[in-house]
Amino acid sequence: MRLVSEAIMIIHDDRRIELRPSLRAAYLLEQKHGLTKLWFGALQGNLTIINDIVSASTPYPYEARNLIADMIEADGVLSLLELQQSLSDFISMSFGLNDGTEDEPSNTIINPGKSQSITARLVSLYEYATGWLGWTPETAWTSTPAEIMTAFNGHVAKLKAIHGAKDDDDQPDPHNQYNPADHEISPDQLRENLARLKALSKGFA
Repeated sequence: MRLVSEAIMIIHDDRRIELRPSLRAAYLLEQKHGLTKLWFGALQGNLTIINDIVSASTPYPYEARNLIADMIEADGVLSLLELQQSLSDFISMSFGLNDGTEDEPSNTIINPGKSQSITARLVSLYEYATGWLGWTPETAWTSTPAEIMTAFNGHVAKLKAIHGAKDDDDQPDPHNQYNPADHEISPDQLRENLARLKALSKGFA
């Protein structure tokens, strides 16, 4: 899972908006659309979903939506397809997915636990951040799943160093609480659908 990446930007003329991945954005977008619908909407250039994504990813939602509107006015609605990579990167980081290839996201969580909704797993990450790590709610919500999981692993390693190592079975594992890609749609089906949408989008270019 990627911990840090280059800034995710949407650029039009001399204006630019940075999309900031976060647990908050993932939670809000999951509540409104669901992960699968988000992926399809981003790849198909769905204006409603794109506006919701940029609104959840920036402290300047009004300016971001205006930039999108100006893109459409200047270059047509198909210009939204040019945002595919930026939107995919944003969704990947917000939900804790790793874009293992250029064309698709892939799940990087090892040994997933029992089935649990995506919303419940996002809440679990918030609980680890505020409960185990002692982060403020604002810090937790503005962090990405990768940042929370990495910090949690460091916290557990610190406790082991101070108090002595215990059996792994005695330690809580956030990886077993969070596995967004195994719900709503299987990874193989998601891969196939994303590839099909990519091919279709090229036909409209």
